Amino acid sequence: MDNILLPPDQTRRQQDWRDELFMVRATKRPRRRVFLGVVMVLVLVGCLGLGAGLGLLAGTLQTIPGPEALIYRPNIATVVYDRHGEVICRFMVENRTYVPLSSIPKHLQNAIIAIEDQHFWSHRGINPIRILKALWVDIRTGTKAQGGSTITQQFAKLAFLTHEKTLVRKIQDAVYAIQLERTYTKSQILEWYLNEIYLGHGTYGVEAASQYYFGKHVSDLTLAEAALIAALPRSPENYSPRRYPERARDRRNLVLSMMASEGYITAEQARAAQQEPIILADLPEQSNTAQQYVEYIRKYLTDKYGAYRLYRDGLRVYTTLDLEMQRKAERVLEEHLPRITVPDPEGRMQVSPQAAIITLEVATGYIRAMVGGRGDTDFNRAVQTTRQAGSAFKPFVYVTALKQGWNPASRIEDQPVITEEDGDTWPSNWDNVYEGPVTLRYGIARSKNAASVQLLRAVGVDSVIQTAESMGITTLVKSGARTDRVDALALGGLTNGVAPIDMAVAYGCLASGGVKAEPVTVLRVEDRYGAVLEENRPRRSIVLDEATAYLMTDMLSDVIYSPAGVGTGRSANIGRPAAGKTGTTTSNTDAWFVGYSPEYVTAVWIGNDDQSEKLEYNGRTIASGDAARIWADYMSEILEDKPRSDFYVPESVTEAVICSVTGDLATSLCPSPVQEVFRAGTEPTQECIIHNPSIVIVERSVCTESGLLATIHCPSEAVTTKRYRADTNQEVANTGDVLSDSTMPIRFCNVHGGSPEKTELPPEFTL
Repeated sequence: MDNILLPPDQTRRQQDWRDELFMVRATKRPRRRVFLGVVMVLVLVGCLGLGAGLGLLAGTLQTIPGPEALIYRPNIATVVYDRHGEVICRFMVENRTYVPLSSIPKHLQNAIIAIEDQHFWSHRGINPIRILKALWVDIRTGTKAQGGSTITQQFAKLAFLTHEKTLVRKIQDAVYAIQLERTYTKSQILEWYLNEIYLGHGTYGVEAASQYYFGKHVSDLTLAEAALIAALPRSPENYSPRRYPERARDRRNLVLSMMASEGYITAEQARAAQQEPIILADLPEQSNTAQQYVEYIRKYLTDKYGAYRLYRDGLRVYTTLDLEMQRKAERVLEEHLPRITVPDPEGRMQVSPQAAIITLEVATGYIRAMVGGRGDTDFNRAVQTTRQAGSAFKPFVYVTALKQGWNPASRIEDQPVITEEDGDTWPSNWDNVYEGPVTLRYGIARSKNAASVQLLRAVGVDSVIQTAESMGITTLVKSGARTDRVDALALGGLTNGVAPIDMAVAYGCLASGGVKAEPVTVLRVEDRYGAVLEENRPRRSIVLDEATAYLMTDMLSDVIYSPAGVGTGRSANIGRPAAGKTGTTTSNTDAWFVGYSPEYVTAVWIGNDDQSEKLEYNGRTIASGDAARIWADYMSEILEDKPRSDFYVPESVTEAVICSVTGDLATSLCPSPVQEVFRAGTEPTQECIIHNPSIVIVERSVCTESGLLATIHCPSEAVTTKRYRADTNQEVANTGDVLSDSTMPIRFCNVHGGSPEKTELPPEFTL
């Protein structure tokens, strides 16, 4: 043990005091009367002081609580974990993680006792001899060189009293300590003390200190590391190994020497540990990972349990978040988007464009990743912002049609519903191409605006609203001056917009075969003692039949993988089963891609907080294709190590090879047959009539003015070509559909010359 040496000037003063005492003794004795007077004065002063002291003690004792009030309840940080047990964040007023005494190694317990209170196991709360010794040293040195407090007194002060240095507080220390030792065991008091003490750099308790200094649990500390922790309570900042490594080493070595002198370790063990270098863990980098999610979970917990319990009561919160997926989502956003910083109205620098990503596990609804923005911001755009969805809303129209009995091969007119006098049309297709009758599959893959509005009118706007709400969209307006019961609903032109989390939930209904899984973020909450306060399971309900969900999924897969390459989401190709939909607003202020695999559904949104600002940066426009590429890169990473899986095909779905022209069953003569999916019982049963070898289709030139067979005398502008079935004489459309109200004329036009009585037909045609 190191000796405490007095400085030379102090030694000289002591020698001078001894010399003076010797000289007094050598002089003539004072007169007895003077001596007696001095004694009487001292006695009187002593009595008065004793009376005052007893009065002070009595008053202090009246404030001492009973044993029932001496209940230790430390401020413990609430810890939030991800799905794998990795710490996401801590909410705390003090960085403390409580551990039982059984988890604290014996050599750390012994180290603390050796340096702080060698008689801990034998005293009854206070150590009078130590107090007197410390008082004598303080008087002798003129400083606070030693403390006389036991571990029990230190704990009483930390847990129940103030830190003021007054006589009253000193008395309280002692009385509280005695009361504690009468109420609790030594092991309990030691456990509490080791969890309560401040150990520097914002750490409270040995577990938090162990993690901070060595990056390990306290149970894993070596002897030398434990001695260093034990060296800190006296003066954590002065002995900090991060600030003053030499002081820390010397103090640690003193602890080891004390342990040897008290018999806790051998001298050889002490010398070996003293030779060990102090190796500290790297300080963790300040990270903003999952910043918006942390605020999301903070609000959830505060609303449910209150701020006091959140910050002081040591809750253990087990969430559904996957930090690895979260980091990938955040990184992909930064890799794909420009980073423009602009000041907001309050002068804070904000990143532009903003973005959000949210990923749900299809089977459970568990939130696996939630990126609510870019930059240092707590505003969570994944759940708090609602924006126009554009074409990403169209699937709700098509789902409604499928529910009503339509199929992917059904046709709808791709034509504007309104033509103004000035020639303007609404809605306009993004490519300004209108293709007449198109299949539902083609309409959604090509994101046809006109066809979608025509389909909305056919199935009914109220039906579409009901579908969207049942699938998870919560922001639709059905009444009032501003309502979503309009044609613009088909194009995602909404009163309030939609939130990315709602879109993820809704698309998840398709991925899961018609089952809606409510989003879940908290699996379990435990209190400081391990009692379960909350436990959440997947909350699921059937909102669509399996056939409808699968048919829509199969159609949305063409957005990415259309054999003809017409899909608007080709950039979302991940080389494995997936489906989704692009969305870009007309004003180019919002870009979306919402898509899913059999495992995960992810919504990606890009936009600016100022909704009037277009997504244009340095001459480049950001659109849904960018959102699709972000989605693809991110989904490819999170699915990389997972086996390929396909979407489940229900028994209520069947397949048929049909003619792409007529929609009927394909024959060997059909030039472009395609395999299509149908709800069982709705598949076509008739073979294609225009590519069928048993059915002859003839073409005839007809005069539009007379409706009769055209002759050489009919003007070219009045002549058109029509198709007829030879067996029934019925006119058929190019799709093969029979136009029952029209049959082939058998007379020649007499309006432009020729004989109306002539009934002979061309030699190549016979009835």
